[in-house]
Amino acid sequence: MLILTVTDLTKHYGGNTVFEGLSWQIGKGKKIGLVGANGAGKSTLFKLIAAELQPDEGSIWRHPGATVGYMPQEPQLDPDQSVLQAALQASPAIAALEAQIQSLEDSLSEPEVYGDMNRLGQVMTQHEHAIAEYEHLGGLTYHNRVVATLKGLGFSDDDLALSCGILSGGQKKLIGITRLLVTQPDILLLDEPDNHLDVDSKVFLERLINDYPGTVVIISHDRYLLDVVAEEIAELEDGRVAVWPGNYSEYAFAKKQALLQQQKMF
Repeated sequence: MLILTVTDLTKHYGGNTVFEGLSWQIGKGKKIGLVGANGAGKSTLFKLIAAELQPDEGSIWRHPGATVGYMPQEPQLDPDQSVLQAALQASPAIAALEAQIQSLEDSLSEPEVYGDMNRLGQVMTQHEHAIAEYEHLGGLTYHNRVVATLKGLGFSDDDLALSCGILSGGQKKLIGITRLLVTQPDILLLDEPDNHLDVDSKVFLERLINDYPGTVVIISHDRYLLDVVAEEIAELEDGRVAVWPGNYSEYAFAKKQALLQQQKMF
């Protein structure tokens, strides 16, 4: 079963063509390594799939209801936020509902609201609906799930109050991973998530990808990581995606054999 299909995708930057007429199909639940030379357009393709960029031509179909989570090479965090505050941004919908609920509760103490029965009834109805939606989205356990995930990734209680502005590159990556773990998107796009991670964090990343219930596509220069987690390699070369079954070592061997066969033909 397919969860995502890219059809005849074209993207230009200025006078340069990143790729033209690119097509690719991604199966549900697949663990895929996306490889290619620097500048081939791997990150651009991720941004298009995540709808952070729009294609100049072509289309991207997602299975109805499928959600996409994207972690760029360098997660963008507010340097003035704490580790916990940044991680809580995982679900903008829950964050917005929390702000709405707080605003409605504050308004209940305003004379123009509690002194007007019609206005009071409207605010209480809005509050009731907001609470119901908050519970539906898992808001009641959201804070605890975020904290537990951060601690599972190695952050201590004291670390949660640290400013994002002083974090290492690896720590920022872990916050990005936390956001994705909490929201559990159907399609996970990881752009070089292993950069800046220590050995323990890399082991955790391997386990995360292997155990993840959805589809994972990962860009990485770490051949060992792609050997451990990938069941399929998608190679982006000359504006085209070629799919090879197996992990990175199997792909490298199969491609070498294919090139030897081509040389024999000529």
